[in-house]
Amino acid sequence: MTTSCFLICQVMRVVSVEPVVWDDSEVNWQEFSGIVIGSCWDYHKRLDEFLAWVDLLEKRDILLLNPTGIIRWNSNKRYLLDLKGKGISDSAHCFSAKKFWHKS
Repeated sequence: MTTSCFLICQVMRVVSVEPVVWDDSEVNWQEFSGIVIGSCWDYHKRLDEFLAWVDLLEKRDILLLNPTGIIRWNSNKRYLLDLKGKGISDSAHCFSAKKFWHKS
C-alpha cells in the first residue's frame, strides 16, 4: 500500500465521503464541508461549464481541496508543454488549435 493510499484510508475513517458528479443540478454543494475532485472524465467536452462550476464553488466559499489554479492550469492540456519545458516528459504530444492528442 502506498503512503498516499494509506493516508486516504485513514482519512476515510473519520470523514464521510459521498461520490457525486460535478454537473448534477440536484447536488447542494453548500451541504459539504469540502470537495475533492477525484476523476472527472467529461470536463474537457464542456470546459466552460466545468470552469464555471469551479468559479461558483469559489464564489460561494465552498472548500475545494484541489487548488483552483491547478485545476484551471491542468484543464488545458498545453500544461504538458510547461512540464516538458521543465524537463518533465515521458511521451510525445501534438497540439492543434482545438485538439490535443497523444502520439504513440
